[in-house]
Amino acid sequence: GLTGTTKKSATRDLQELVEYGIFEKTGSTGRGVKYTLK
Repeated sequence: GLTGTTKKSATRDLQELVEYGIFEKTGSTGRGVKYTLK
């Protein structure tokens, strides 16, 4: 990937940031998901 990490790691890290209230997840699944800063 672009950052040298696996998709699984990136997904897990993004989910943690959503749980901490830093990012907001919009969309459904796959390529339809977008993350924005809160």
